[in-house]
Amino acid sequence: MAVFSNMVIPLIFCFIIVAALKNNQKVFDEFLEGAMSGLKIVVKLIPTLIGLLTAVNMLKASGGIDVLTYALKPLGRLLNIPNELLPFIILRPISGSGSISLLNNLLDNVGSDSMVAKMACTVLASTETTFYTVAVYYGSVGINKTRYTIIAALASDISAFFLACFFIRVLGV
Repeated sequence: MAVFSNMVIPLIFCFIIVAALKNNQKVFDEFLEGAMSGLKIVVKLIPTLIGLLTAVNMLKASGGIDVLTYALKPLGRLLNIPNELLPFIILRPISGSGSISLLNNLLDNVGSDSMVAKMACTVLASTETTFYTVAVYYGSVGINKTRYTIIAALASDISAFFLACFFIRVLGV
């Protein structure tokens, strides 16, 4: 089975090349055209990504996450969300790498089999880096107004935060 799974992508590439040659298409020229359009998208995304990464680093360096964590502690108690999880929950919609770094620290501090670690891993698996995703997808097609996308995505993230904590606590998994 492992041999077949290692061959899937090369087989797909071969299939695409054979199909293109069969239809008298210039495979290399089409590849170059696709690569050029991909580079144009990357160039359009660079300012958005620089702004997002700058904002995340400023939030971390300024202690903004600590302030937000302190402000959300009463709500966390009300919703039965552990305090250790709050910085992770704050950073998750903003930065994937930042939230994974916080998850790593959390696992080191509380242990990988603890209830908090299970909640954090469930949150990680059931949420998205909302702001990064919206910036990349909307930025790649030139959409400037996100309309209700951010609100809906954050509502989804918030419900995933709450439900992950609720079900891990109730099911005792």
